[in-house]
Amino acid sequence: GFVYCRNDELEAGWIAFGSGTLLHRPASFDSKPHYLFQVIDQYTLQVSQVVSMPPNHFPVGSNMTTVHLCSDGTYIYWIWSPAGLNEKTPKGHSVFMDVFELMFVLTIAFTLSCMEDIRCRYDISLKSLIKIVI
Repeated sequence: GFVYCRNDELEAGWIAFGSGTLLHRPASFDSKPHYLFQVIDQYTLQVSQVVSMPPNHFPVGSNMTTVHLCSDGTYIYWIWSPAGLNEKTPKGHSVFMDVFELMFVLTIAFTLSCMEDIRCRYDISLKSLIKIVI
């Protein structure tokens, strides 16, 4: 294929396309609990906005590791763990999935934590986690 646009300034992270919008969650956002992801212009690949976590929605624990960011076109699914995935634990890792809906008001994006009451938690091994994500 052809490269139509390139942005070398974007950090390593996760990309998702949802609600007609290209989203990017840099790995550095794991240490910034108030930020959820960036909105990226599809044509220039420049960051157009940083979207904050919805009010009163903050992950549990002081450390977190994003496992994946994905979308079904309507909702955005953020899969994360409150511990580093390289840490050894006897029972496996707790992994959470939070579901958000992206809304726009006058071209300003914000998120709604649309399914806060059904935050999913799984206790799985790192090997199982890798199989799920891949």
